This record gives sequence, structure tokens and C-alpha cells, in this order.
Amino acid sequence: MKMIMYPCSDGWDTQGYTNSHHGLDFGWLKDISQDGKTPIYACDDGIVEFEGFYKQIINGKTYNPIGVVIRHTHWSEEFDYFSIYWHMSRTDINIGDAVKRGQQIGLKGTTGCSTGVHLHFQIIKVNKGAALPDQHTQDNWYDLSIDPTNLIEVYDGQIFKYTGNFDLRHHSDEDDISVLKEENAVLRAENKALKDAIDEFVEKVMVIV
Repeated sequence: MKMIMYPCSDGWDTQGYTNSHHGLDFGWLKDISQDGKTPIYACDDGIVEFEGFYKQIINGKTYNPIGVVIRHTHWSEEFDYFSIYWHMSRTDINIGDAVKRGQQIGLKGTTGCSTGVHLHFQIIKVNKGAALPDQHTQDNWYDLSIDPTNLIEVYDGQIFKYTGNFDLRHHSDEDDISVLKEENAVLRAENKALKDAIDEFVEKVMVIV
């Protein structure tokens, strides 16, 4: 199977792949995003099969999440695969677009049947050339879904493992870490200078008193 890219710029996993949840949910990091609407990336090269509002029926109730579905034809000679991105706040691509691995396709959101900002990410497998199956009920894709957990590269060849609250900072490569260390050193120096100034002021006040 093809190794795929972690589809978010930040976040942590909030729900894994189970018999009743045939996908992965990725939340968001409050300390680097004010509203949780952080970028969502295409997990690999492909063609956009669907984007926009989708009619979804769950337990008899109708929801309209914003989503994107990308077809990947090069993962296998026998099958086609669809990567699915759900609960988005917006999309940045159109049906028929050819997208590249790591290309931004939209932003996280909480549209549809959702209790908070997150991305529901799912992979389904169909016969080569088969149409995207209808998903008007929550069960239609379940038999076709596969667990993407061990297919995802986080960064530097690291394989994603669902652990619950797996803290991801995809942008923190070696260059970013060096910059963060330098910025941290500057902040520490500024804080020390401020503390010294406060201590000096307090000493003067104590003398006056």
C-alpha cells in the first residue's frame, strides 16, 4: 500500500478507527490556532471527486457536512482508493481538480454531525474505475473502509500510531525547531531583564519605605 501524508497542519487524534467508527478524527491545537480552522492537506496526489455540502443521514436525521473526496488511482493496479475529509469549514478546490500531496484543500470546521472542530479522515477501497459509492446513510461506506492508521507518515518517516491525544506539530521540522529555540532564548533573556528591573525597583521602594 502507498504511504500517505498526515492530512492536517496541526492537531491530535481524538477518535481512532473501530468497528463503529470507520475513520480517524483529528482535533486541533488551541495554542497555535485561535478558532481551530487550520489547514487540511491532500494526503496524496489524486483527482477531486467531490467537494462541498453533502447530504448525510445518521439515525434518521439529515446533516450537511462540508467535505472533500479525492480519488487515488496509482496506489494499486487492482483497486482505486478514495480519501475522505469531513466536517470542513470551507474547501479550496473544485471537482475535477488534480491535487498534489500536501496541497491545501480546505480548513477544519465542525459542519454536519459534529460536536467540535475536527477532521474526520477516512479511506475507502473500490474496484478499479468504480464510481464513488453513495453515502446517504452512515453504513454505505463501512464495508469499503480500511484502517488508515498504519499508512500515515507524520514527518521524517515517522509512522502515525493512534494513541489518543497524539500531539502533532507537523510544521516542526529541524529548521523550525532551531528557529523556535532561538526565539525561546530571546524571550528568556527579555524575561530575565524584566525580572531584574522589577527586583531593582522593589529594592528602591523598600529603601524609601
